[in-house]
Amino acid sequence: MRLPGAQVFKSLLGGGSPTGSKSLPAQTRGIASAAVAITTMAMLAGCTATGSSQANATAAASGGPGPSAYQAPTNNNSLITFAARPTDLSLAGVDPCSLLSAPQQEQLGVSSGTSHGADPVFKAPACVFQLKSDSTAEYGITAVMSRGIDYWLNQDLIDNLKQVTVGGYPALDVTTKISGDNQCSTAVSVADGQMLVADWGLPPQGITAAVACAKTDAVAAAALTTLRAGK
Repeated sequence: MRLPGAQVFKSLLGGGSPTGSKSLPAQTRGIASAAVAITTMAMLAGCTATGSSQANATAAASGGPGPSAYQAPTNNNSLITFAARPTDLSLAGVDPCSLLSAPQQEQLGVSSGTSHGADPVFKAPACVFQLKSDSTAEYGITAVMSRGIDYWLNQDLIDNLKQVTVGGYPALDVTTKISGDNQCSTAVSVADGQMLVADWGLPPQGITAAVACAKTDAVAAAALTTLRAGK
């Protein structure tokens, strides 16, 4: 699972390195040197997103929405309220590798899930599903029982948040302010103090954050469907 923005900064500065997974969370791979400088600038600037003109130009060239679509609201809990859940779905005892059925795996174009033990952020069970079309990319599913979706409203984090609904459940698409980062996590509120998180590690070049979030929304929706069917 991807590290929240502030934790990426702390990890890269030597304030703690993630452990417990063969494949580190999305933000920690391939951006180490650039992330320190860019994240520092973002924090000194009050975590205000920059380069919107360039993002919009890129979006226009690619025909899709750019990162600016994911910059409001940004960790402002006064602007975000979550709707009631249809019903609570406990993640206790849930193996995240079991949350994508064989037909769902086929539909999403992934191989069977592989357990990665406890994810380094929430110490929660995590599973990765390798994309058949790209050996370097994978979807991750994490069953978080120690924190609810309101975790992302912490204003010390430097992520961009977009409210969405997944299978009728309140959710957030979470992206970063790091320039050129196209990774996304979808966090779904399934119960008080619990959330189901789907993320896409290392999307191919040219994929926008909007497209990445559409993919993680789909993965989260499929996992949620399986979770509900088992209750």
